[in-house]
Amino acid sequence: MRPPDLLVTAAQLPLMSGLDLIRYVRNRSGMASMPVIGVYDDRNAAARESLQSAGASETLSENTIDVLLLPLLQAALRRADQFMSPQEIQRARLPQNEEARLESLRKTKLLDTDREERFDTITRLAAGTFNTPIATITLIDKDRQWFKASEGLANRETHRDQAFCAHTILDSDVMVVPDAVLDPRFSENPLVTGDPTIRFYAGAPVSAADGHQIGTLCVIDRTPRAFSERDKQTLKDFAKLVEREIAHSAA
Repeated sequence: MRPPDLLVTAAQLPLMSGLDLIRYVRNRSGMASMPVIGVYDDRNAAARESLQSAGASETLSENTIDVLLLPLLQAALRRADQFMSPQEIQRARLPQNEEARLESLRKTKLLDTDREERFDTITRLAAGTFNTPIATITLIDKDRQWFKASEGLANRETHRDQAFCAHTILDSDVMVVPDAVLDPRFSENPLVTGDPTIRFYAGAPVSAADGHQIGTLCVIDRTPRAFSERDKQTLKDFAKLVEREIAHSAA
């Protein structure tokens, strides 16, 4: 018999423990990688941690099940290659001043250069300040997103169509995505459905000396989270440090 594609279980079931069921699945050949969504009672503070410790892929409170269950089911099945949506990735539109912006980026002479401690220091500080596993300084080129510095991410570039940061440079304010799975702009994005499994994103646009927004400083997490107005201002302050270093490069 073919095993199921996904399991949804409560922490406590009428005739057995949902935690034991999850442990059984995780230890059984052929089902160890099965997506498992654990549902917990909000009144039981320890239930969520117990589900995660037992091996649940995602956890969901009973109070949010009506809103969040479907997108979490789709996300879990996408990661297991069991779900295909007809919806395309929502690509960021091009800035009106795109040609001038690209010329400004080229003048920085930073594209495809080696990593530098002056930029790496900023991403380390940002990741530590916001307690996120990933922080990057990106430059948005014609067809790609290129990472000048990154903390917790091995890649040096991704396609621009997939880049959250390509959306960020369209505005002067910080862009915050509390949960990418629930955001229709990004729910089908390969960076959400696969590695690095983005759930939270916050990015501040970074400008060259002439004012063109050429990239971002962003922080990324694999779990949803909130981001306060104070957090936004702190991220903007870090972005100003990046702009200072970019100005030194172009001088």
